[in-house]
Amino acid sequence: MTFNPKQCALAGIAETQVGRIPDRDSMQMYAELAVAAAQDAGLRKEEIDGLITGGTFLRNVFMHNAVVSEYLRMRPRYSSGLVMGGGVSWCHALGEACNAINAGVCNTVLVIAADPFFTVCARTAIDLMAEFFDPQYELPFGFVTPAMFAFAARRHMLQYGTSSEQLAQVAVSQRRNASLNPLAQFRKPIAIEDVLSSRMICSPLHLLDCSPISDGGGAFIVTSGDRARSLRKPPVYVLGYGEAHELEYTDPNRDITTSAAVRSGKDAYAAAGVGPEDIDFAEIYDCFTITMLVHLESLGFCPRGEGGAFVEDRRLEVDGDFPTNTHGGLLSHGHPGVPAGIFHIIEAVKQLRREVEPERQVRNTGTCLVHGNSALFRDAATAILSCHHSV
Repeated sequence: MTFNPKQCALAGIAETQVGRIPDRDSMQMYAELAVAAAQDAGLRKEEIDGLITGGTFLRNVFMHNAVVSEYLRMRPRYSSGLVMGGGVSWCHALGEACNAINAGVCNTVLVIAADPFFTVCARTAIDLMAEFFDPQYELPFGFVTPAMFAFAARRHMLQYGTSSEQLAQVAVSQRRNASLNPLAQFRKPIAIEDVLSSRMICSPLHLLDCSPISDGGGAFIVTSGDRARSLRKPPVYVLGYGEAHELEYTDPNRDITTSAAVRSGKDAYAAAGVGPEDIDFAEIYDCFTITMLVHLESLGFCPRGEGGAFVEDRRLEVDGDFPTNTHGGLLSHGHPGVPAGIFHIIEAVKQLRREVEPERQVRNTGTCLVHGNSALFRDAATAILSCHHSV
């Protein structure tokens, strides 16, 4: 899918602290985020006529978007709760919102997600995993999320010589970025030795190669570029968008060291009229350290098999050659389940507006790539964002 070149823009954002939020349930966070995002954009609730939500891991809610609409006392012309697609959801929701606006279905869309995943999740990990894996060919053999990405990491090591130290460097760089972010869950700096000495979860992935479980949520508002220019904050334009979807379950004939990001990135670059060399910084879904390496390669930032070398020398840190996940990413900022990927978009907007703390503001903020991923690199959505109309 290639983005319609009629431009849309992000006009408002809001986010919670990430970590443990024991005093609020998901609907309370939804209400706070909706108000904050509207205030950030300078909009009244009545001026928002579209709503996209993504469901919840914590309880079955039929027509979640309708339930949220009722709770927020909204009556949108356009509403969708069909983005419950894991980590790809919020880049996908951005594209869905742009398409709805460009089609004339609505004018302004609130995209919102929140879950107190850490605090009130009473279901076991196996209960959750049962929803994501093939009940006949995967789940009975222990092929749950850490094992799935460990499978890819081991293959990357065997095929390209990637080392555990290179994987650990991703975690170290994300923690350095998070140490500068007051909203991040984990802010204490770590070293490569800390990652390698942390508990083994599924070889070759250690505890610090894996994202934590968190509470939290975020929201963003999308509208037309013309309208965004009349609102409170500088617009952040969606210059390009692409998505790609492959088989749901693991295909034994598929190369697990590459991603559908090859296709989604190609479409996003083409729509924006840019290439990887034009991207100043990136916000890339990073549920495990190997996820970052595969996406850096698949999105064209380095050749296949060279992701490990690419992340060395602190390149991904805020003051590095290619700042990536400047908020700390899922690995350190936190992973609250359904809302996880929404923070990458929010951070991109904050950086492009130059609204972050001075010590973590990237030097060059012309163009940002945001990428979402689901499953073992099988679903991908990529957006190119800029504070300018074009690059």
